[in-house]
Amino acid sequence: MVVVDEAGMLASADLARVVTLAEQAKAKVVLVGDHAQLGAVEAGGLFRLLAADGATELTGVRRFDQEWERAASLQLRDRNPNVVAVYEEQGRIVGGDRSVMVAEALDRWDYARAAGESVVVCAADHATVDAIAARARAVRVAAGEVEPDGVSAGTAVVGVGDEIVTTRNDRRLATTGGGWVRNGDRWRVLSRHADNSLVVEDLAGRGRTLLPGEYVAEEVALAYAVTIHKAQGLTVDRAVLLVDEHTTAEGLYVGMTRGRRSNVALAVTDDLDLDHPAAGSTGSAGEVVAAALRRTASEQAALEVLREALSASESLAALAPRLANVNAWIRQEMPPDRSGELHRVTAERNGLRQQPRPGHLTRGGRVQRRRLDAIEARWNGLQGDQQRRNEWLAAHADTLAHRDELAAAVVERRQELGAMAAATQPSHVVDIIGAKPSEPDFGDRWTELAGRIEAYREEWGVEPSRLWERPRDHVRAREWDGSIQAVRVLAGQLPRNLDRGIEVGIGVEL
Repeated sequence: MVVVDEAGMLASADLARVVTLAEQAKAKVVLVGDHAQLGAVEAGGLFRLLAADGATELTGVRRFDQEWERAASLQLRDRNPNVVAVYEEQGRIVGGDRSVMVAEALDRWDYARAAGESVVVCAADHATVDAIAARARAVRVAAGEVEPDGVSAGTAVVGVGDEIVTTRNDRRLATTGGGWVRNGDRWRVLSRHADNSLVVEDLAGRGRTLLPGEYVAEEVALAYAVTIHKAQGLTVDRAVLLVDEHTTAEGLYVGMTRGRRSNVALAVTDDLDLDHPAAGSTGSAGEVVAAALRRTASEQAALEVLREALSASESLAALAPRLANVNAWIRQEMPPDRSGELHRVTAERNGLRQQPRPGHLTRGGRVQRRRLDAIEARWNGLQGDQQRRNEWLAAHADTLAHRDELAAAVVERRQELGAMAAATQPSHVVDIIGAKPSEPDFGDRWTELAGRIEAYREEWGVEPSRLWERPRDHVRAREWDGSIQAVRVLAGQLPRNLDRGIEVGIGVEL
């Protein structure tokens, strides 16, 4: 028998390979997991499809200390919008701007550690996680608990005293307690070697082991903050989840169910999209969490996609969320672009190399040598970061191409909707922008604006009679402002000043 735990995170191709090998060995495959959690990074969705077609399900919840949270976690899993009020009543949702919420996450992390409790802070994207982890590490370095230097682990620096989490099972890495290195295990770094390997001690008391440098570079993260994907499978005393526009329903469910004693959502209520700011006040903490609960990241299996394609293959209600999901995953997983900083450091490095060097034993020589060594170390680190980004781009070229195909399909669909509106002149469009002008240039612009109206209506399932209503939901309100409200502003300018309206940035770009 082959038991696959966390089967939802297994790519469909890998799952098919496991089943093929099991059949050859006349073995049985048992898939264990929760299809409502985050899925595979690669093409997935097969486990969710199998679960939907009939599976044995556990109904009891054992992780949480408090009874109300056991019941609430099931509502969160089912994406019941009423559960947001439950968490608010229990004081588990806190809101504020991003800087305040990052500081709050650090405070809660520090409080839990001081109380001797295990804690995880998680967020949807690498940039937020890296920022929180770096600040947490700086606190420990300042306290003398962690050495300032260390080895590279992804984009982080890990040194003696740091707490880390391993993110891949490896039975070859045995511990002195008879165990082995597992995904989600948490460790304290005892020492490091010249080959970047680490001697670590399991925080749960399962012994020590040596993590090779190659494993450290790819499969180790600072335990102070991790992405929600890496947090899946962890169980700690307290969990802190930073919720923002990147958080999905699956991520919310995972992040708010890691802690036994407490799970808290820190909702970022300020609007960070400077290119498309939302009109009016920012959403409340509860509204931010509710929006995340409506935002899906689940990838559909090919068979499930084919089933739905029969009725909605070209609808923006299907295309737009798929494009948003792919973009969200790319933002979350793609290593940051360090080219700008690398260019600056390269110029500084070259400048230092070209400067006349004073005597090696002089004070000036020693200062210049230390400065050049620091620049060289930074340059090497940035080179490695950029190389990892380039390798990621090459490895995920198919995903990026798929993203571009979806984006093209969305543009094409909006153009089709505009053309249909131009042909039929629906009353709800005419009420907003008037009848289509007879002049060809103005007629083309009218068609673009009509396409914006119809695209918004199709994507969000809005009845024509409710097009004038600005949604309360923060995300939908921003979409409304960028389409319906923008078109309303232009309505009085057709046909005479349409060009001027576009020049000042009232969007007709698709």
